[in-house]
Amino acid sequence: MIYPKTFSIETFLGCNARCTMCSVNDWEREHGLMKFDLYEKIISEVKTFKDEVYQFALFLDGEPLLDNLLHKRIELAKKVQINNVGFTTNAYLFNKDDRINKILDSEPDWIVISFDSLIKEHYEKIRLRLQYERVLDNIHELIKQRNSKNKKTTICVRYIEQDLNKLQFDDYKNYFSKILNNDLDEIHYAKEHNWGVGNGVKIGTTRCHFIYNRFVIMRDGKVPLCCIDFNAEELMGNIQNESILEIFNSKKWNIMRNMHSNNERKKIEICKNCNIPDLDNDKSLSKKLRPDGSTIWSHGSLPFKKS
Repeated sequence: MIYPKTFSIETFLGCNARCTMCSVNDWEREHGLMKFDLYEKIISEVKTFKDEVYQFALFLDGEPLLDNLLHKRIELAKKVQINNVGFTTNAYLFNKDDRINKILDSEPDWIVISFDSLIKEHYEKIRLRLQYERVLDNIHELIKQRNSKNKKTTICVRYIEQDLNKLQFDDYKNYFSKILNNDLDEIHYAKEHNWGVGNGVKIGTTRCHFIYNRFVIMRDGKVPLCCIDFNAEELMGNIQNESILEIFNSKKWNIMRNMHSNNERKKIEICKNCNIPDLDNDKSLSKKLRPDGSTIWSHGSLPFKKS
């Protein structure tokens, strides 16, 4: 029996932003919330093998703060002692309806904030529909409230380098190193990935750890091959009528794993031109730092924090 090590759970599909590096304009699925009873089914299954899980992310293709039940979902996962529960956000909605307090009081292990430039003009050209000052104020307020409540939530700021913000990371790192907690927090640097489309990238053979470890569930229960498969073109199953372990140990999934293991991922349409395996495995292209500049190394774009 193979167990998923990491989860990406899409509790909401839809976004208040139109970021230039995102696939948002190509989403063909119905937007909206994941029903809470479906989420409860997921939790009831995951808790039976929770010791095998080291990361439980409550987001996929969408802004999780648009989910007004997010804090309750975090509480439920924490109640059954699932490890490393958190989410990634653009942080724009943190100042709405006392969201910071509700989220922090639900005790997430980590929150990643996607924030790509300290230059207002550049930030707003990357993160379309968002307002620089509001987001930066929200980041400061989140840190302030986390500290005042003495919560242990890791706050991670993530910088995705692209043409518009090249050569800004040193200033970015210096700024956030002064306001983050060195014992808890992280600063991430990553190159923009290609969503498996290719864009002239040489076909790769690097094995992708996602296919061996990660389990993705969309808001309607669909399970795609990975988080890059935003329209579930390589559909592996549906959690509404199958179990997590049935899908993850299915013949189809094992065939996909064998292709990767045998350097044949070019036979899988969604995988053949994807540059994520190379970006993720090259320490020069993906960095995780403590605020003091010391390096953290672990696979994936999210923080690793042992509960």
